[in-house]
Amino acid sequence: MTNVTRVLGAAIKSGALFSLLIGSAWAQQPNLYLDQQEIDEIRQKIDAQESPWIQAYDDLLDRAQDALSESPDPVSGVYPNDKTPPRAHYQAITQDSNHALVLALAYVFTDDSQYAQKSRTFINAWVNNLDPVSSQYQQGIELSITLPSFFFAADLIWNSGMLTASEKTAFQDWARDFGYALINTESSCCGKTHNINNWEWAAELAAGVVSGEQYLIDRAIERFQSVTGSRYLPDGRFKSEGTRSFTYSFFALTALTTLAEGARHQGVDLYGYEVNGFSLQRAAFDHFNWYVDRDYPGSNPNYSEVTSTGYTGIAEIYHSLYGDAIYEEAIAEYGGRPTYDRWIFGPLTLTHGLRNLPVSGDSGSPMPPPPPPPPGANESAPPQDLVAD
Repeated sequence: MTNVTRVLGAAIKSGALFSLLIGSAWAQQPNLYLDQQEIDEIRQKIDAQESPWIQAYDDLLDRAQDALSESPDPVSGVYPNDKTPPRAHYQAITQDSNHALVLALAYVFTDDSQYAQKSRTFINAWVNNLDPVSSQYQQGIELSITLPSFFFAADLIWNSGMLTASEKTAFQDWARDFGYALINTESSCCGKTHNINNWEWAAELAAGVVSGEQYLIDRAIERFQSVTGSRYLPDGRFKSEGTRSFTYSFFALTALTTLAEGARHQGVDLYGYEVNGFSLQRAAFDHFNWYVDRDYPGSNPNYSEVTSTGYTGIAEIYHSLYGDAIYEEAIAEYGGRPTYDRWIFGPLTLTHGLRNLPVSGDSGSPMPPPPPPPPGANESAPPQDLVAD
């Protein structure tokens, strides 16, 4: 256990303010969803041509080579609050954030600067064009499932020498401002147990890490903890998603996993944070059992849709954390390795597969509510009249 982890754990246990050491923590980039020690361990697997890492690595390089020939297509101004097909804005941010990520990952596993340079091109294009504004739920969900890939990419290439000092400052300002914008968006829909709020918290935490804004990290963790006891139905389903569809349940599980993986790298275990017998660890175990056994207790299970939309790639994370055989079965059901997360993480077999991940930090005591945001940060959202589908 690191000194940072000991301090954070002690702070949580004592009920003390959680705002600690983020400046020095992010000085050790990368540290959002991967750290340098993890990268070095994966590179050893690649160098040894070990399976399944070498196959996942080859798949990553194929994707990165394709991305090298692409050009950014950023949205200028405010991101549209419009889900009318064909939603060109959503297609653009989805594709470009994924390009930025696969290029950044290719850089850290090859040291080839062409990948970092092109990832920089994608990141800067969006920083320089997209205003960090969000007030409506449709904006919030689409930004929350794409921006963290840009944040992840920037974290990975931060020390590559490709980003200038002014570009780093502009990026951190942009990420921080989006974090606060998403806080304002939360009240537009649909409650703290809903997947939309869960995704917004995941994006806020990621924004806080890469911008050095501790308040965003604290608040996202506190929000996660505050609804752990009320998030679940008695049979373990998510309260807000269990009566909609199994696909939406996996969508929420992916959001919470994204948040928890970011928190794990900050020394906080949200996977095992438990209230009244419920935890994210249990939710994942239940969901993957329902998926493999085809016995989801709610409506609209649509197991083939869960497979085809790529939700089960996060089984890699839970298998590496806990080792339960059900996750291997789910990966086989998904189509085998290498897995690829379509939302934030990308090549999960490469980055998180078969790795005995440590669950560090303390999860036994709730955090105190974070302090008010710093001066100039607006956390009050105007009244909204949109209703979620």
